[in-house]
Amino acid sequence: MRVLLVALAASLIAACGGGGGNETTTGPVGSGGSCGVTNQKQFVLDRTREWYLFADTLPAAVQLAQFPSAEELLDQLTATARSQNRDRFFSYIASIADEQQFFSAGESVGFGIGTTVRDNNTRLFITQVFENSAAANAGFTRGDEILAVGTSSTTLQSMASLLASAEGLSNAFGPSEAGISRSFRVRTVAGNTVERTVTKRTFSLNPVPATRLIARTGLTPLGYLQLRTFVSTADSQLRSAFASFRANNVTDLVVDLRYNGGGLVATAELLSDLLSAGRIGQLQYRTRLNTSKTRDEISVNFLSRAEAIQATRIAFITTGSSASASELVINSLAPYADVAIVGGRTFGKPVGQFAFDLGADCDTRLRLVTFQNLNRDGDGDYFDGLPDARYNDAFCLSDDDLLRPQGDTAEGMTASAIGWLNNGVCCASVAATQRKADPGALRPTSKPSLDQRLLPDTY
Repeated sequence: MRVLLVALAASLIAACGGGGGNETTTGPVGSGGSCGVTNQKQFVLDRTREWYLFADTLPAAVQLAQFPSAEELLDQLTATARSQNRDRFFSYIASIADEQQFFSAGESVGFGIGTTVRDNNTRLFITQVFENSAAANAGFTRGDEILAVGTSSTTLQSMASLLASAEGLSNAFGPSEAGISRSFRVRTVAGNTVERTVTKRTFSLNPVPATRLIARTGLTPLGYLQLRTFVSTADSQLRSAFASFRANNVTDLVVDLRYNGGGLVATAELLSDLLSAGRIGQLQYRTRLNTSKTRDEISVNFLSRAEAIQATRIAFITTGSSASASELVINSLAPYADVAIVGGRTFGKPVGQFAFDLGADCDTRLRLVTFQNLNRDGDGDYFDGLPDARYNDAFCLSDDDLLRPQGDTAEGMTASAIGWLNNGVCCASVAATQRKADPGALRPTSKPSLDQRLLPDTY
């Protein structure tokens, strides 16, 4: 696993999020190694003043005593960059244990459903159900509509009323803790109305739930790959999928990132490498840090991977939930391959974080925006999402067809991607400047949980 190394009191700091994802690391030790609030605040202030990418936006003077917690201090320190749409709570305080469970073990805690809003933010539908999760066992499926939710069948609140508040749905679904139960009124894909009670528990993310070959008359098959999130448990699945693609002479692919909010930089680099046989040693992307840290900027080149193919045409399926490492892969490959973005504009997170740990005995990790990723052509300002003003490839606007599985050749986004790969034209397209963030992405105004950052709109 490639890790970004910097010299800081012999500490290891990992590249995370933004253009890429997250890596578990050990960062600099806080004052005296204490986990107390005072040391947490001083730790956050010191690291932010030294490493924050947007250093020119930090307040000139800070009185630590004015802030009850390190989280509230960090919010204040990043407020100006947030108002400029450059740090939308991308900097945050994390639990080391929670990150290790997510990124290394490939596990999450919840019901195991992904969601999307429709009809002017009044209706909520299921986009995906994680295999062997509590929701899967309760019978949820893609395309089901959640009509109401409550702590019991007698406290059900209508979805329209919950969605009227920015935090209504998140509050109704409750925290990401095992043992939390909720009752749901659901209209199934078949049109039946049922009630289900589900209890949150740990489940596997299964990051690559679907790969397949799509036959074409007289041509080599298309490859289809669905990637939910960039975690280390995806690496072996990706290698296996591309070994099959390579054995079948695949050069045209559909890479389905429609709900993928990002994850590990190392896994994003692996995916880009697997798509780039023949580009070994060429620049994949480079980083930009603040002006005091230019010596720590790096350039990442494509590496040789035994399973790699030389993809000439790639259709990336995206929505407003596609962010971070998903955008890094697309942006890195756009200068090299014939690339289309199919579905909707991505979220817009071209920046990434280093991880700074308070101390060996503390479960406190500062995820601070410290770098911006730029592709071979220097493009990396897509804070409003991809495609951006410098994107010259195809943008195929398409709807997420919840009545069919992802990867079904008749499903709306998949069919549009296949159409572009086969014919070079979009079934429906718009100019990049005319497309806003996917309205299906439900973005709370307050700080999201780790799961919500990397798997937007999942519960």
